[in-house]
Amino acid sequence: MSVHMKDHKTGFHFDDCRSFYEMSREDHIEDLCAAIYKNLHPRARNLPDFSNDSEYASWHFSLSDFAQLLYQPDLYCQKTIEESDRLIKAIDEKISSLLSFSPSKELCQLLNSEAYQSLKESGDIVNINKALDDKAIDALKSLETGLTVLEDGSLKKIIEDLKKQRDDLSKAIALMEEEETCLPFEDLCIDIEYPIQIKGEDGTKRIDVLLSRNEETFAIIELKQWTEDSINVFLSETEGEEPKCLVNVLPGKRSQLHPAVKVRDYYKKGLMEEKGEDVQVACFVYLHNQLYNDSKLFRAYKDLKVNIFDDVKGPNNILYTRLWHKRLLRRLSELF
Repeated sequence: MSVHMKDHKTGFHFDDCRSFYEMSREDHIEDLCAAIYKNLHPRARNLPDFSNDSEYASWHFSLSDFAQLLYQPDLYCQKTIEESDRLIKAIDEKISSLLSFSPSKELCQLLNSEAYQSLKESGDIVNINKALDDKAIDALKSLETGLTVLEDGSLKKIIEDLKKQRDDLSKAIALMEEEETCLPFEDLCIDIEYPIQIKGEDGTKRIDVLLSRNEETFAIIELKQWTEDSINVFLSETEGEEPKCLVNVLPGKRSQLHPAVKVRDYYKKGLMEEKGEDVQVACFVYLHNQLYNDSKLFRAYKDLKVNIFDDVKGPNNILYTRLWHKRLLRRLSELF
């Protein structure tokens, strides 16, 4: 299958959603990623190693996921429910495991002993495990916090948190299933890695996905693979500057703006400078690796007083997760 590509200054273009979907399927996604990479890096002689290049991997998973969301929303919904059900089952199994775990008298004595404190300070996990009985080891392997839950008495709280997570997830699934079925999108134009210049900002910024119709209405889509355990959200503390909401993505990547702030205050600004003030632009951040809206990015609104809403029509929330994908599609339908 051929790909429709403009030169590297203007990005990668599809005339309709079907073409985007076909090129994002399993048998073509590698070709699509390679074409985008060559388009953005015309001087590169070789393609990067897929497993070691985060940009390349991001295109592979995010674009195929979003293409199916647009073109096969019913199938996407079904897969989301199945994924959610698997997670609920895993949570229930973890709860059962923790409820059945009762520390032995010997284990409690060990945790309070000087010998254990020395082992803990040494970080010698092998010898710590040797000091524990098999039942304790199996139970503790299911806890991310390890032995500390027994030391500080937080095992009960972990079980309560897991139950709340399961219940919140079940409620979110029920709400999603009650919402109306979405029709596929077919005739929107799609640009991948669309370049924009922003006054006062150095270099070229790129929009992950830009949806458009008749050069009058646009949707900026920021695709994120972030998981909850891979990010920290905080306010910058640079003297003399207004605090910014930043996200630190682990491991080892530099901090970046909260994605809702980035698309609304920067990408939208740059696009309207290019297209004109009369065009209609809406902003979206799709967190396709997060199921429901109880994450640090959402809590920034309450915890850090960060505005994560879009004032184009609404106000509307910019952030969407898998279990709210119908709301994202409905807002796109209203826009276009």
